[in-house]
Amino acid sequence: MVNTDSAQTARTPMVQQLLHSQMINSRPQLTDAQKKEMDAKMKEDKANRDAYNKELKAILSSDQYSTYEKCMNNCNGGKHKGCKNCDKHK
Repeated sequence: MVNTDSAQTARTPMVQQLLHSQMINSRPQLTDAQKKEMDAKMKEDKANRDAYNKELKAILSSDQYSTYEKCMNNCNGGKHKGCKNCDKHK
């Protein structure tokens, strides 16, 4: 943590709020049609992931599937960036 004086500490929330509003204002805004399309795609992707996991669960042993779940939950979606549950990091 950075040591700040009282004046700096008082200004920090204002700067954070300014940055936050700038970030929100610079984001592209979706139309209602785009939002519906995105929601539909997300539902389709979830259904595909669920179907994949169901098939995988039928193939793997319970210990293997448990390890897979830990990796997926703790390893950035299985992208192996710092996961300590995977053989890739041992």
